[in-house]
This record gives sequence, structure tokens and C-alpha cells, in this order.
Amino acid sequence: MKNYLSDIPDLRKRIERKDIESISFDGLWHLFNPRDIIFSRALSDEGEQQAYQVFTVTKDRTNMREDRYKRSKAKGKHERNHLQLQHFSLDYGGTRVSTCEELLFIKPFVNKKKIVDLDYYPKAFATDKEVESLQKRARLFIDNRYGHGRCEGITSRFAIEHIDNEEVFVDFKSDYEKLPVSWKDTICFGVINPPNCQSDETYGPNCDVEDCTSCKNYVYLDEQIDIKRAEAARDKSPKSVSEENIKKLKSMLERLVLLPRHLLTYTLRTKKWRTFLVSSYSLYVSCTQFPLVATVLLEPVNG
Repeated sequence: MKNYLSDIPDLRKRIERKDIESISFDGLWHLFNPRDIIFSRALSDEGEQQAYQVFTVTKDRTNMREDRYKRSKAKGKHERNHLQLQHFSLDYGGTRVSTCEELLFIKPFVNKKKIVDLDYYPKAFATDKEVESLQKRARLFIDNRYGHGRCEGITSRFAIEHIDNEEVFVDFKSDYEKLPVSWKDTICFGVINPPNCQSDETYGPNCDVEDCTSCKNYVYLDEQIDIKRAEAARDKSPKSVSEENIKKLKSMLERLVLLPRHLLTYTLRTKKWRTFLVSSYSLYVSCTQFPLVATVLLEPVNG
């Protein structure tokens, strides 16, 4: 270990101490771990940055299932798989906040890249300003997740446009019910399953001899290690939070940043469902939320 593999524990120690600024693609597997909070790279100042929690870290090794002819033409150079991050964020379905699973990928790159320039990087390398911005946005989300108000901001999901001083209802439950079937298939609250093991990283051509034990009957897969690491962290994943307890999330700083960046609204002027970015400087600065008031007149019956 000391003579031949010392680079690996040294790299992990440097990452833990944050004594590292750039990293190679080969080192990415050591940068992310199950349960890590990660941030997407901010592409602008429009508040679109999102935080996620990692469940599994897979792939990134050499794809051994490439066609033999391609491998020979490349003179031994193999195609690299993308690094695959199975992660979840928190989403609101109208009655409770729960986990929502997605897959993220980081494409192979040459040489080294700054960690904060990656498409996704650990929260430990984010600035205090980034963390505070997501926490502030999450508190705005909690306060405005349901109601009636007037909005000005950028819409997303179905069509991107700027809505100017539009009267809206914020209603997640009804919005999800109106989603097209193709969108509903991509939303799965509270369910996180490890990926199936694949052999494209440990594949080796066999000799086609029946009952061969030297090259055909292997069972070891690298991804088994990745999945076991994830399963060990499963019990520590966030649990669903019911409507009456949602405001308690404001004090749970680790979970707070995982809340979504969108408000699902129904615009009264256009009679359409819209998705607004929750942004302290583009959306709800000018939004005043007020309760709905119903007046019921009771008239006497038979005098």
C-alpha cells in the first residue's frame, strides 16, 4: 500500500481537508461519496443553482465492452464511461416534502479541472454566499409554497418567458395532477433504488468453451462496491415531512438547501399552469401573498 497505492489515500485525505483545487477525471470517484451534499454549477445569477444529496457514485471506469475493432484502431485506448451520480433532492407534492430521485452525469475530461468548475461539486467546496443563497431561497419556498399572490419573474419547464405582474395561485398538488403523462413518469416521490449492476467495466471476451472456468464464469463487478456503499447510507437519508411539519425544515440546514427551485402556479390572466424560479431578486420581491377569504351569507328558512 505504502509503495504502490499511496496516491489514493493521500488524495482522499487532501479532499477531506479541502487541500485541493483541481482534480483529474480519474480522481472524481474519490470526490463524491454517498450522503454528500453537492451543488450544481451556477451558470448565471438567475437563482437556478440546485443542491442534491448523493446516493450512489458509479461508472467513470474504462468501458471494456467496446468493439474489439475499435479498441485495436485506438491502439489500446479505451472509451471512458461518464461518472454517474444517482442523487435525490427534496420536492413538494402538495401535502408533504419527500425525496425525488434523478441521475446526473459528468463527462470524461482530459488533464485536470477546477473542482468548482465541474458541473456538480461537493457543498464543502462551495462558497458561504452560495450556501446562504440556497438557504434563503428555500425559506422563501416554504413561505410561498401555497397561496394567492402577484408575481413577476421567469417561467420554466414547458415554456420559458417573462411574466410581468401576473396574478397567480401557487398550488403544487393541482399542478402535478395536470402534468402530461410523459412528465409524470419522471417524478417518483420517496423511492430511491440502487442501479442494476452492469458488466461493461469488467467485461472480458470469453473463449466460448462450454463450462469454461478461466474466462467465462466470473461474478465480480466493480459496481457492487458502489452499491454496497450506498445501501450502508440508506437509513440516514431524509424522511418525508408532512404538511404540518414543513416549517421545521427552516432550522434543518442540511436538508433546507435540498428544497426545489421552482414554484408551481396557475396564472389567472393566461389560464395556464406555469413554473416560476424561486429567486429573491427576480420573483418574490414584488409578490405579496394574501389569504383567500370566503364570505357565506346565511338566510333564514321559513321566516
